[in-house]
Amino acid sequence: GPISRTHLLAVKCAACCFPCSFIMCIQYAGAKIFFKMPVGNITLFVLAYLCTIFCFVGMMMLISTLGRTEQSAGGAGWALLMIMAMLVGGMMPLYFMPAWLRSFSNISPVKWGIYALEGAIWRKFSFVEIAVPCLILLVIGFTSFLLGVFRLSRQQE
Repeated sequence: GPISRTHLLAVKCAACCFPCSFIMCIQYAGAKIFFKMPVGNITLFVLAYLCTIFCFVGMMMLISTLGRTEQSAGGAGWALLMIMAMLVGGMMPLYFMPAWLRSFSNISPVKWGIYALEGAIWRKFSFVEIAVPCLILLVIGFTSFLLGVFRLSRQQE
C-alpha cells in the first residue's frame, strides 16, 4: 500500500493503545461509582496504568508478527495471553498453586501489571516500591516493541 512502515507501526500501536485505555478508564469509573473504590495515590495509579498499557502495546507489536496471516497472529496472541493469565491466577488463585508453579508467575507481564495497579490502589505503595513493577513493565514493553519492529522489517524485505 501507499503507507510507510512508520505509519503502519503507529496505527498498530494506536489500535492497541486506545482500547486498552478505554477499558481501563471504564473499569476505573465502574469501580469508583459502583464500589466506591478509594485510590491510594492517583499519581501512582496513572503511572502504573501507563506502564501497563505501554507493556501490552509493545507485546502486541511482537505478537502481531508471529504469524503470516491475521488469523494465525490472533491465535498465537490468544494462546500466549491465556497462558500468561493462567500463570498469575486467572484460573485459580496463586495462593492455591504449588510453590514451584507460583514462581513461574514472575515471567508474566500480567502479574506485574496487576501488582503495579494493586500497589497504587490499595497496597499504598510508595514511588520506590512501585518503581520495580513499572520498570519491569517498561523493559518488557520496550524489548517486545523492538523485537516486533525488527521482525516486521524482516518480513517486509
